[in-house]
Amino acid sequence: MLSNVTKNSKEALQAMEDAGWKMLTDYKQEAESEGISPVRVEVEHGAPKMVIPRSVAPRHHADLIVSGASGLSSRERFSLAVCQRA
Repeated sequence: MLSNVTKNSKEALQAMEDAGWKMLTDYKQEAESEGISPVRVEVEHGAPKMVIPRSVAPRHHADLIVSGASGLSSRERFSLAVCQRA
């Protein structure tokens, strides 16, 4: 989410991390209010498609990783959406 211009800005990185923690804390509270527990949140740095399987999943002994449609073009995403609705 950061451009090359802000990549080296400590203030920009801290603001992004703070926003991430706030969002995760809000999601955690929402899940817990629905009776889902325990809920643990983490903020990691790097490309999710690299960090999650190589670092996060082994740390949590994950058997399954569910991810979004990374790498699909807008046409491929549209086709996928049409197929899912059928």
